[in-house]
Amino acid sequence: MTKSYKIFICAHKPIENDLPKGKEYVIVAQNASIKSDDHDVIYLTDDEFTKKHWHCYGEGCAMRYLWKHPDLLPDYVGIAHYRRFFVGLFGREKVIPGLVNTYGAIVMNPFVHKGKTRYDNWSVQCVDHFEQDATMLRQVVHDVNPEFAKVYEEMLVDDKQYGCNISIMKKEHFLEMCEICFSILDEFDKRTGFVDNHSVYLEIIRRHRTQRMVGGVEWQSRMQGFYLEWLTDTYYRYKFNINLCRKLNVGLPNSDIVFNTYNRK
Repeated sequence: MTKSYKIFICAHKPIENDLPKGKEYVIVAQNASIKSDDHDVIYLTDDEFTKKHWHCYGEGCAMRYLWKHPDLLPDYVGIAHYRRFFVGLFGREKVIPGLVNTYGAIVMNPFVHKGKTRYDNWSVQCVDHFEQDATMLRQVVHDVNPEFAKVYEEMLVDDKQYGCNISIMKKEHFLEMCEICFSILDEFDKRTGFVDNHSVYLEIIRRHRTQRMVGGVEWQSRMQGFYLEWLTDTYYRYKFNINLCRKLNVGLPNSDIVFNTYNRK
């Protein structure tokens, strides 16, 4: 029996760049303005979580919706972003089941933090975002899932990050990953009092008056989406041997831009 596979394209605004063609690519749209003549589209316009968190969770809204609706999922689940895809798969999507069965999961080539001073994932969290949130998330990981926390600590001292919330794995692993990651983020939101986009935005505005901030208010307000990247990275390490996972460059179709390294200087 042939195993089914799909790559879900998370999108929160109209798509202006090229998208891969093929019935295996499905758009998960966070608003009604996103349309496509070439792809099936799953609209989240009636999803209550997405209405409240479309900005602060980003592609996490699509992932959470798919987790809550497992009937939509094929045997192999891929997550992409409307501006980031596994470029090594264009035209070769039929190899997905074989690659996943062989390597456990397909993940991106990592961002590498390097410069005159060695940076690891913990220092990047605290420099690029806010240390108080990173500290809270770290405690929540330990409280909610101590076994997962052991691997989270290993991830924090690594200078490589398998980010972007982009991966391909078996359905059962995708569901387990979401169960772990969103249970942690739910508790994080509960302890911090973040109930929606507005509450996150107001807190970032308040901090902006007194604290150093990278990237601006809009960027920092994507808080939970960024933290989801560290949690999904941890899941790859927790469930699979990250050294053996199949790693591919991430970029756009018909583009020379590849998001596969990040040099902190």
